[in-house]
Amino acid sequence: MAKINLCQHIGALFNNENTCKILLHFLIGVIVTALLVVSKLYFETYPEAHKVEVLTYEFLNSQIPAFSPKVEMPVVVLDVSKIPGRETVTSRETLKEIITELVNQKASAIAIDMEFSPTVKGWIDKKDPGFFDFCIEQRQKKVPIFLGVFRTAKQKPSTWLGSEDYKDLAADITIVTSDTTRLPVWTQKNEEQKLYSLSAALVKALDIKPKDPPEFIKFALKEPDNEETI
Repeated sequence: MAKINLCQHIGALFNNENTCKILLHFLIGVIVTALLVVSKLYFETYPEAHKVEVLTYEFLNSQIPAFSPKVEMPVVVLDVSKIPGRETVTSRETLKEIITELVNQKASAIAIDMEFSPTVKGWIDKKDPGFFDFCIEQRQKKVPIFLGVFRTAKQKPSTWLGSEDYKDLAADITIVTSDTTRLPVWTQKNEEQKLYSLSAALVKALDIKPKDPPEFIKFALKEPDNEETI
């Protein structure tokens, strides 16, 4: 008896006009998808398909500004990972020497992509306060310096580098692993001073205005808003 009732319910379901329309649209979608997949696989067997792929790549690549070795690069990256120090703490004296030389070379701004946040036990190097004072002195010479913070990035400005006096040196080095397509701009979301990311801090310090994207892709870009990422 249960089987008969089940069959009756199934029959009534297929007699429903809305259900038939849904099933019809689903079937059409499956057929169209199958045709597109078969067409793609079939088209890729021809040399013309490879030519179209190459032309598409060349077109997209043409939108990237050409590199000229005669033009001085605006950004220079120095690898400081080999600087000797105590375990994971890089020598502050060596960093001072590097910064001094960069200032003498008329660097526009300096950013150090390292973790300088204090721990619950205090500064990670007993020389940090002196090093931070040195960096502030360089800022007074019109060379903005930014030091990376991670552990204290979402805390109050006075904790970023262990003191209110050093908050202007701090820049966030947090990586958004959940969505690498979005770049962090700042992380502080209250009325206190915003903590800009390392790259955003450099751009802001140098007052660099990004170029407008090509007109044909503007529609696909998200406008910056007041959120912490763009």
